[in-house]
Amino acid sequence: MYKYLAKNGQALAFGVGALITVIFFAIAAGGLEEFSSLSIDDQRQTNIFDFGLMASIALTILSVVLLLLFGVIQVASNFKGSAKGLIALLALAGVYFTSIAMAPSEVTGIMAATVEKVGGVSPGALKFIGGSITTSIIISVIAIAAFVLSEIRNFFK
Repeated sequence: MYKYLAKNGQALAFGVGALITVIFFAIAAGGLEEFSSLSIDDQRQTNIFDFGLMASIALTILSVVLLLLFGVIQVASNFKGSAKGLIALLALAGVYFTSIAMAPSEVTGIMAATVEKVGGVSPGALKFIGGSITTSIIISVIAIAAFVLSEIRNFFK
């Protein structure tokens, strides 16, 4: 299965994506004239675009499931070779959960007005958002530093 997907996986994925796109366009084009004649409120109630949305969601879920499945298979088949990746994943998870634990659950200052406009943001959601932003910043700084240091190292080689 792996060899087949390694050889034909991209063509298969492109073919399935193209087929779904053609089906979606055929469905949407068939009802586009009727859709154009509807009022704005009625356009929001139509289901002309549901196939495209559901197909996109289904393909995204399928790709995530296959990503996790093949990742687990790869780690199980070559655990020693996957050790560095697992350590990096654990370090990333540690940074993420530490960021969430340290994030404030109350909004103060300039963000308070924005949260009031949005309304109904729970303290847990605020911790999740703050922790995610902090993790993104930390990872970005590490990536930029790694890039700069590798270029400096390459300069002196």
